[in-house]
Amino acid sequence: MKTEIIIKLDTIENIKKFASAANKFHSDIDIIRGRYIIDGKSIVGIYAMGAENPVIVRINSDDYAEITRFNEIMEEFK
Repeated sequence: MKTEIIIKLDTIENIKKFASAANKFHSDIDIIRGRYIIDGKSIVGIYAMGAENPVIVRINSDDYAEITRFNEIMEEFK
């Protein structure tokens, strides 16, 4: 199952917080901007993408508890 949320990673601090939070999940987390898909656990990838505009973040998981936790954590970045 895929769950997608639109977030903003408009500061270096938010990018660091996001990457740290993403690395706590067992599931794959992707950041999507246009036709580009970046590994959400890669702080270097996020910096390279330049996520100053809103992006879509997606978790690929069948674990309902992990998806729920993901949705709660992503509220900070909306």
